[in-house]
Amino acid sequence: IAAEAEARRAADAAAGPSAEGGGGSSGPSAASLALLGTGGGLLLVGGVTGGLALAERGDLEAGCAPGCSDDQVATMRTLGLVTDLSLALGGASAAVGLVLLVTGRDDDPDDAPRAFVVPTVGAGRAGLSLVGRF
Repeated sequence: IAAEAEARRAADAAAGPSAEGGGGSSGPSAASLALLGTGGGLLLVGGVTGGLALAERGDLEAGCAPGCSDDQVATMRTLGLVTDLSLALGGASAAVGLVLLVTGRDDDPDDAPRAFVVPTVGAGRAGLSLVGRF
């Protein structure tokens, strides 16, 4: 029994550090944190520009509505576009960052659960799909 225990210890030492022994992932990946931070920043930008667009709309309704010229509404439309893009990209970035954070990474890539967001394009449809192996 002592020889068997010694052989097991030698095999464990040769295999390197395990997740129990302090090896492996020590925290969230840099990509997940970067995507979460970028997504949060874009969502913040979308909120601010959305508020500015609504304020501009209120000013236009009080000043020239319903006969406002294209030049007068250009700022509101630009702010609305920036809002829409910021919220969409921020939400997508934060969602991908969250998926990366939740799924994590393992030292052994063959056994690790994986999830991927992939573009899906077909006749009359387009979008994103979440594909995984667990």
